[in-house]
Amino acid sequence: MFRRILPAAALVCAVFATPAYATDYDWTPAGQFSQIRSSIASTVLKDGRVLLAGGYDPVAQRDVATVDIYDPSTNTWAAGRPLREPRRVASAVTLPDGRVLVIGGEEQADLRNAEILDPAAGTWTPAAHTLAEHAGISSFVLDDGRVLFLGAGNYSSQWPGGEIFDPATGAWKLTANPHEVGGAGQAVVRLRDGRFLVVGNKSVWADPISYDEPRAEIYDVASDTWTVVARPAYSGEGSGAALLPDGRVLVAGGRPGGAAGVMIDATAHRGSEIFDPATGTWSPTGDLLRPRAYASAFVTLPDGRIAAVGGSWATIVGPFGQRRFGEISYEATAEVYDVASGTWQPLPAMADAHAGAVTKMLADGSMLVAGGANGPGPWPTTAAERLVPRPAAPAPPVVVAPKPTVPTRPKAGTLRLLALPKHLKPSRTGTLTVKLRCSTGGAACADRLVLRGRGRVVAQRDVSVKAGKTLSVRVKLSAAGRRSLRNRTTRVTVSLRKQGTKVTVSVRG
Repeated sequence: MFRRILPAAALVCAVFATPAYATDYDWTPAGQFSQIRSSIASTVLKDGRVLLAGGYDPVAQRDVATVDIYDPSTNTWAAGRPLREPRRVASAVTLPDGRVLVIGGEEQADLRNAEILDPAAGTWTPAAHTLAEHAGISSFVLDDGRVLFLGAGNYSSQWPGGEIFDPATGAWKLTANPHEVGGAGQAVVRLRDGRFLVVGNKSVWADPISYDEPRAEIYDVASDTWTVVARPAYSGEGSGAALLPDGRVLVAGGRPGGAAGVMIDATAHRGSEIFDPATGTWSPTGDLLRPRAYASAFVTLPDGRIAAVGGSWATIVGPFGQRRFGEISYEATAEVYDVASGTWQPLPAMADAHAGAVTKMLADGSMLVAGGANGPGPWPTTAAERLVPRPAAPAPPVVVAPKPTVPTRPKAGTLRLLALPKHLKPSRTGTLTVKLRCSTGGAACADRLVLRGRGRVVAQRDVSVKAGKTLSVRVKLSAAGRRSLRNRTTRVTVSLRKQGTKVTVSVRG
């Protein structure tokens, strides 16, 4: 069958730090892992590193137990402790306590065996066998810490349902079987209410005649029940799916389905459609820019957009009844779906094609794409790339007009009264003489000299003395002051208003 011939395509999404136009991202090299292989299980560890486990080595034509670990902080790869048993098309998931569970695969002696990695100790230990055989099945950590495996990845499995693993007890529990959906390449999305939408083709076990027809069902973990929903128009095996911000689900790409005997013109399509869980209906939206099939992940971005990268597809040629696969196309292209416009927009192309690659979202918002088929050659690549937001252009410099320079005035000096005689006598014209001195190192001293006697001001004058200078100031008594002081001795207070200096002397009128 064709699904055995073509490498799996990668149809994935990533979390970007900031909403931006599709052209605001770049691909950067992310090193190479150790061994050529395909069908690799992968998961993101609790510390943010990415673990690759197992796979199929086409050079040696055998399954491998190789483990590689990518460290985003150093952009380097390191070897990990190998699996206990070689396996390909397995599934890996990080448990809530940080351990890693790996299950299933194809072509093993026992397809039900499972094992658990303790990253701290770097050791693998056996886990309880699954109750059914699984290959490439999707995994979800539930709110209660259990792990749901759902969406049959192995089209040959006779158990189209899923299983639930309880890390606390190490026990497995089978889920109920879906009514119709089955086969390989199912897309699974967790809905807002905790249920799961599964999109694929009609199960060969349900109908061996028209098993290529697209189907969709919803699984409820709480009740362990399946509900058949409206059929997609063209999404089926190998479609990618992701939850939109409003709770609807975008499904795109995949292998065109149809009743038995109806030939198709390509092994992948560009169609996209949206499922509304509230109404149970499908509606069309903008087509992908390139055909893509056999999705590995499909994730909603923080700004509501969805990214898809890589993949492979082939045109079917020849007259009816004698058709065959034409040239296989391996995609280095990438694109992003904009919810507001309902259209796909191009992302920058990767340095190389990646079909069936490991694709993981990293803690810093970048996306790792590693391995996969990159052309018609027999060997998959070990190269990795990383999609990162392009640095924002520096803001233009802000020109600030300089503030006008305000000349600083020197601090005024201190004015003081020099020693006065105990007795003062006004001149015939009623004038008194007082000596003042201004301190050095400052500005000129300015103040008001006030003479007060018998409860009234008898004389006053504004004075200004240069810094470091002494000045004899003549103050003329007012007419009222002269009358109050005539023919008597009066106590008079001489003061500087600003300085607060006061001296009392006797004045003989």
